[in-house]
Amino acid sequence: MSSSETNEVSTAAASTHLLPTHTIFQLKEAGTWFENIAVRPNGDLLVTMLAPTPSLYTLRRPYSPTREFCLLHTFDDATGLLGITETDIDTFAVISSKFADASTPVIGSSAVWEASFQHDKLHTRKVAGLPDLALPNGITTVPGSSAVLVGDCLGGTVTHCDMRTGATEVMLARPEMAPLPNEAESLGINGIHYQPGYLYWSNSSLATLFRMRVDAHGKPHADAKVETVGKVNASFIDDFAVGHSGTSWLATNPNNTIIAIRSNGSSQVVAGDPAKLTIAGCTAAAFGRTLSDSRTLYVVTNGAIRAPVNGVIEPAKIVAVETVGFF
Repeated sequence: MSSSETNEVSTAAASTHLLPTHTIFQLKEAGTWFENIAVRPNGDLLVTMLAPTPSLYTLRRPYSPTREFCLLHTFDDATGLLGITETDIDTFAVISSKFADASTPVIGSSAVWEASFQHDKLHTRKVAGLPDLALPNGITTVPGSSAVLVGDCLGGTVTHCDMRTGATEVMLARPEMAPLPNEAESLGINGIHYQPGYLYWSNSSLATLFRMRVDAHGKPHADAKVETVGKVNASFIDDFAVGHSGTSWLATNPNNTIIAIRSNGSSQVVAGDPAKLTIAGCTAAAFGRTLSDSRTLYVVTNGAIRAPVNGVIEPAKIVAVETVGFF
């Protein structure tokens, strides 16, 4: 990590302020992996599956006793799905990829797809292949443009993809995006989110949230420096959600917790426990979009598939975290 480009933030053990949680859906089979989540304008959840199939699911009315879970689409020429982001009203970009096994991506096999709802019917099209990327994972939209930005966990880069033309170019690479050298299965940039004026990303192996000033097209300013938003007391961080008041909510995957980082860099464990299955293997999170659930953080999990909790792996699930008490 380059101290000349990064604001140094000391790491302290996070305090704990556990919020109410409850499981709103769980699959029946262990060995399943929910990887990412987005929320439709009508409030329905969209969930990507990394394993065992490259499938997109929905949980309709997640805030309601009448919620309904169903398969929307299984993508071609892939073994798993990764990031998802809304690019236009009820239109989403999704990353697909192939894996030789649970931890070995097939380099160059990934693609960006568009999944759009018209009269509540899903339509999909392949937008672009990503032959130069090793493990594209996080994806974010640049509002007001046709661009999405894709983070490559293994390459330590951000790629600009035009959803209209399919044109792609690697536009950003920084040491703070890279995995740790000479460490097996180390991952760098993971979650990635554009916020007005800034690009935020999590580095999994550094357990750190970074940001950088970018323009309206998501491209970095010439003199932009990498800033450290916060470093957390965890061995790994995955994707995250940016919520009210600039607080970021990080999923820690094998650490089985959600950690909230406030804009001043202080952090708290707000859900889960390393020794419990509450949100075991949490991979990503997103806030609801209706009056009923705008303060509900929906968390998806892989059931501790990579790091069993007391020897237990459970089916993937979706957990609601009620964050009202945090604000």
